[in-house]
Formats: sequence, C-alpha cells, structure tokens
Amino acid sequence: MTAPSYAARRSALAQENGLGRTVKATPEPSNVSEAEAPVTRLPEKKRGRRPKLA
Repeated sequence: MTAPSYAARRSALAQENGLGRTVKATPEPSNVSEAEAPVTRLPEKKRGRRPKLA
C-alpha cells in the first residue's frame, strides 16, 4: 500500500505526461504511390550469427 500523498503526486505526474488518455484515431493513409513517396528509412542489417557455410 502506498501513502495517499505519494499516489496523488504520481497520478498528477502521469497525467501531465499524457498517460491514461484514450488513443486518438490514426489518420488514413494518403493516396501517394510508393514510387512517389520519399524513402525515410533504410532497411537495417540482419542481427545475430551468420549462417555456417557448408
């Protein structure tokens, strides 16, 4: 069990940071083709061990 003043302080801090709000609806994607859309991120290299070569 926590002290009431501590719980109230944590609650106020969480609300200031935007926690506990309902999620807003995501905007619908625009009708831009993939060829016209700019590349914003390059694919990352695979992680982990390399496979053994026969």
